[in-house]
Amino acid sequence: MIWPAIWRLPTPMSLRAGNEKRPPPGTFFDAATIDILTTSSIRKLQKYVPDVLLDVRRFRPNLLIDDDAQRDDVRERDWIGAVVGIGSAKFTVVREAPRCTMIAAEQAADIPRHSPILRAIVKEMKQALSVYCDVKRPGFVKLGEFIFRQEA
Repeated sequence: MIWPAIWRLPTPMSLRAGNEKRPPPGTFFDAATIDILTTSSIRKLQKYVPDVLLDVRRFRPNLLIDDDAQRDDVRERDWIGAVVGIGSAKFTVVREAPRCTMIAAEQAADIPRHSPILRAIVKEMKQALSVYCDVKRPGFVKLGEFIFRQEA
């Protein structure tokens, strides 16, 4: 089973305002409504655990941004305090997402337990991977949409 059950959400995903605190049925949020992760962050982490296949499902982001580049830094850290738009939705980037032991746990038959992942994030990446966001303007996000940044 993949958690959260994002395949049950409407496509394109309708995003609700950050002041609406009830999550959609069948979902669960750790600390924020939206968690955004970039592929450059995954590439950076991969440097520290080269023997591990990093399945993005392990990190449970709501949105994975493929930066289509060879950069390997945590690009989303630069967005903290800014507003990012994807499709017709806008998000206020609030803070880094601290990581806990859940990312090292077995999550599905094909995602085994692997503690070095968390150790690498704690030691090399300040225990954070991805960013937490609030929904500033509800809207629709479709696969392939571009992301844009503006100051808050």
